[in-house]
Amino acid sequence: MESVTLPLQESRAGHCFAKLPRRALALLGATPATRHLVLLVESLDGLASVVVSWNGHVSYSNAMELSAAFLQLNGLEDAIRVLVQRVDLVPTARRVAVEPLDFADWDVITANAALLESRILQQISVVERGQRFPVWVNKTSLRIKVTSIEGVSEHAERQVARLSAQAELIVAPRIRPKSEAGRGEERTREAILRVWPNALDEERASFRMEETFEAWVAPSDIRGWGKEPTAGPQGLVQIQGLVQIQGAHGTERPAHVLRLVASTKVAAGHVVLPCPVRWRLKIRDYDHVKVQWLRSGTRRAYRAAMTLAPVEWHGLPPKAMRPFAAELRKNRNAPSSSSSAATTRTTTSSSAAAAAAA
Repeated sequence: MESVTLPLQESRAGHCFAKLPRRALALLGATPATRHLVLLVESLDGLASVVVSWNGHVSYSNAMELSAAFLQLNGLEDAIRVLVQRVDLVPTARRVAVEPLDFADWDVITANAALLESRILQQISVVERGQRFPVWVNKTSLRIKVTSIEGVSEHAERQVARLSAQAELIVAPRIRPKSEAGRGEERTREAILRVWPNALDEERASFRMEETFEAWVAPSDIRGWGKEPTAGPQGLVQIQGLVQIQGAHGTERPAHVLRLVASTKVAAGHVVLPCPVRWRLKIRDYDHVKVQWLRSGTRRAYRAAMTLAPVEWHGLPPKAMRPFAAELRKNRNAPSSSSSAATTRTTTSSSAAAAAAA
């Protein structure tokens, strides 16, 4: 395993990639064609270590440069000497679960959830279980901790994996305790979940989401909200997309209220939604949505979701509506009882007059 000892230097970079001097790159076995290295950085006293990646950034000093926020989160200090070792044969993660370090970080996540995944992929390319990372988004930063990685052997000494665009990111919510909630605040629980396709296989197709108005989530997510899942509906939740869309009242983020149901068929960190709701909110497979538990006492004003008006078809009606259309035409063409009686009376009077004339 190639290694080199270097001084560590803080930088003001808005990412977690390492900058290395050219001399160190040569000692670590990098060639002009090398575009990515996974590195284990360890203090000489052995008290702190992190896994970082080098993506082509060159340091013009003799030191290894890393973001100051990243070093502080992982117990490393400026100007100390560290042992840098190259790590080979690093697997690619299938799913990575992270959690915010505190409630302020969770507030930043909920405000920027639509951008979070892309920002992480732009700023981090290798993760280790238990490691902490800063993430910069919209001129602010938040801190996350990696809690689990799928795609890495559980028996490995260090669970390290590369991030890719195909990796799935799951963010665990950070719920404020009741003692910290103000008396005037709404007592709600919320999470950012990823929309699962309604029918990836026959088992998931059994949801019959077109016929129900329920949101299906994993039991573990309900426990994360501080409730124990039971059979049947758990309560009401509000589903809201994270991307603003153009609606009848301008740019908005419409929401929909559904019954919440726990199901072991749904993976943790995901939600299955009815097709009509997805169509209205313009939500696609694997989009992130905000799921907010509506507790008793929560009062919200919701705009009308639809308007009813008479229906007229120009041409053939839709196949599903043809039985109703045929009945409608029958009722329109049928004469009323008063018209029938008037016709009968007219016919009888004409018959009597003809008989008298004869």
